[in-house]
Amino acid sequence: MKDKKFLITIDGTQFGEDEEDKVSLSTFGNFYKKDNVYYITYEESAATGFEGDVTSLVIDSDRMVTVNRTGVSNTHMVIEKGIRHMSHYTTDFGDIRLGIRADKIENQLNDNGGQLMLRYTLDIN
Repeated sequence: MKDKKFLITIDGTQFGEDEEDKVSLSTFGNFYKKDNVYYITYEESAATGFEGDVTSLVIDSDRMVTVNRTGVSNTHMVIEKGIRHMSHYTTDFGDIRLGIRADKIENQLNDNGGQLMLRYTLDIN
């Protein structure tokens, strides 16, 4: 199933102190399952500001999602329900250290696709 392209749609909402920013992105990428773990891989576009980078998600049930971005911006984030992980996030202005903690992970994926919902909090140190 690695060679088959799937339409991947990402809808996001970011909340600031007094503002809300909604983002929607659709792209084609790879989606497959190996050893009861789902993998999603897609190439970033100019719309995200990471054009040419490749983002991979590793979805381990409803417990944990790992996000890896490689290319100009290298990022490794572990998003786990109820546990705060520290991650490095590379930007044009340098590296940022992020704390990330999932409040909710809903995995409704199956071999034909489905939906993954993440609700998480980021803090910058």
